[in-house]
Amino acid sequence: MASKATVQSVEPNIADLVNGWLKSYKVDYKLEQESLNTEIDQALNDYFSKSGGKGGNRPDAKLLLLANDGNTIQF
Repeated sequence: MASKATVQSVEPNIADLVNGWLKSYKVDYKLEQESLNTEIDQALNDYFSKSGGKGGNRPDAKLLLLANDGNTIQF
C-alpha cells in the first residue's frame, strides 16, 4: 500500500515572516492570546468562531493604528 504524502502548512512560516516585519518596523502588536484591550477582547470572544460556534476568535496577530485624523484603526 502506497503511503500518502503529507502536505505541510506554510502558515507558521508566513506568520514568522510577517511577525519579523512587524518587529523590524517596531509596530506594537499582540499575538493570538495576548490582550489588545478589553473592548476588542470581548468582541472577539462574543463573535462567531471559524467553525461557526460562538466565541473563541483568535486572530494570529492584532494591532491598533492611529489614523491621521486621530481615529483608531484595528487590524
